[in-house]
Amino acid sequence: MAPTRRIEELDFARAAAMLAVIAIHVTSTFINAKSAYTLLGMNLAFILNQAARFAVPLFILISGVSLRLRSPIDETPAAFYKKRLFKTGGPYLFWFTAYFLYNYPGILTPPFHRGWRGAIVFLRSLLRGRAAPHLYFMIVLFQLYLLYPVVKRYAIKSAGTGVLLSFTVTYGIQQLFLLSRSGMDLIPAFLRPCLWILFPTWIFYFVLGVSLTYERILLVRQFSQKAAVPILVSTALLGVLSILESKALNSTDSIRAAWNIYTVLVFFSLFAVWPLIGRLRFLPRMIKFLADHSMTVYFGHVFILYFFRSYPLFTTGTAGMLLLYLAVSTVSILAAFLIDTLHAAILKK
Repeated sequence: MAPTRRIEELDFARAAAMLAVIAIHVTSTFINAKSAYTLLGMNLAFILNQAARFAVPLFILISGVSLRLRSPIDETPAAFYKKRLFKTGGPYLFWFTAYFLYNYPGILTPPFHRGWRGAIVFLRSLLRGRAAPHLYFMIVLFQLYLLYPVVKRYAIKSAGTGVLLSFTVTYGIQQLFLLSRSGMDLIPAFLRPCLWILFPTWIFYFVLGVSLTYERILLVRQFSQKAAVPILVSTALLGVLSILESKALNSTDSIRAAWNIYTVLVFFSLFAVWPLIGRLRFLPRMIKFLADHSMTVYFGHVFILYFFRSYPLFTTGTAGMLLLYLAVSTVSILAAFLIDTLHAAILKK
């Protein structure tokens, strides 16, 4: 069995990814808003939105790490799929249905609207994560779970080759996507709208995560602490350059080759700063709490965002945006704690 000792830096990374996802969705409606405070034509919402684009790739990377650390080496694919179906498939179906009924009111009330059209729309949306803007991540994750037994086998035999090949695939696809945005349509038209949910677009992050055994995580920790300053400076510089590239390209997409290296550097940066901020007495427990409830926060925060956006106080100006972020984050975390506590109590019965 793989080591199960908890690694605080991974909790820190999971909490950072969670808060970054909320930042992306909160700032999305403010990106093009006029502001008296801009930098090189970019308002604060644009800068924060792009700086947080490591969120989903980092979640995928952490998922790969967690599977490698917690899954028994000799676990059969059938046992693995059964565990994932229960742990991830059930919550996804629940949250998808909730968002679907909210965003498509009446479409599933019997008799089905126009015969079976409502049911067909539901199933198609379910397979593409289309009930809410963040659920596509789960479709990507399910594909990666299906591939995990194969990825693990090759990660054990030749981790370096696997990481290099997966990087080539993800980087190549994301560069082709960028070229298609510039008018060079090298990606078949039927595939272009689906790139968000197809695993090759994200496979690099997952393979990298699966390649990180417990011993390699310790090496990442050691290296990050010794090279903390160069890592933090490199992360900041690449982040700035990537944001400027987003402005130049007039693009806010997460499918960008620049985010490949940026995400990895953010991962190393979180390891680099943890020895400093982890000394604060309250912080490790807080980070563990956030990490434990991060998935439920991910699922539910868009509902909270829908609620607060109905009030003008949270939709006007930079102050409104910052207040919206604080409100959505706080309420989402509290709601996730209550939901997870209730769910645990039900399972015990």
